[in-house]
Amino acid sequence: MAEAKAQAAVAALQELREMSQIPIVCPGHTREINNLKFSDATVDGLFMVSGCSDKMPMLRHGDAFTPAEGSEAAGWGAGDWIGTFQGHRGAVWTTTIDPQCFVAATASADCSVKVWDATTGAEKACLLHKSVVKTVDLTDDAKRCVSAGYSGTLQLWDLERPDTELATIPFRPDAKKVRILQALWDRSDAAEAAATPSCIL
Repeated sequence: MAEAKAQAAVAALQELREMSQIPIVCPGHTREINNLKFSDATVDGLFMVSGCSDKMPMLRHGDAFTPAEGSEAAGWGAGDWIGTFQGHRGAVWTTTIDPQCFVAATASADCSVKVWDATTGAEKACLLHKSVVKTVDLTDDAKRCVSAGYSGTLQLWDLERPDTELATIPFRPDAKKVRILQALWDRSDAAEAAATPSCIL
């Protein structure tokens, strides 16, 4: 049995080598990673934000850059650490970043969504919830976000006035309380959608 597993692992590594896709290891987190979100392509490359049970979401380069010979520009490798967003007191379940890579948002077990300046790492807003927050997503212009979690409600926020919610939408199919695990903006018409373990709204 152990020999079969070892042979399967060797075969998988050989297949990766043949495809020229070597896994990239990104050290830094101390517990399991719950979410990884890649940005759209920007003039500065790709970026990724990771959410982890260690409470410390991280921003990294999502691609490699090698400067031209003789250039004074700094290069980087895919997965290289850029910074850590500090302030959550519970596991970070979901991360997101706007297409221009200026704003990031994180949903946490500490019953909050934090909105970050992705260029400086500064906290821009803390959106408080009544229970664990499992999901957050930003509009393309990063002016609004949708969040949800164990409360069974979708919460819409205007990030230019983050002190109050734009709307709270209860989601109770068949009069049962549910946990919303994923909420996303529909990029085609700026509508929001939510998913529970058994259905999509």
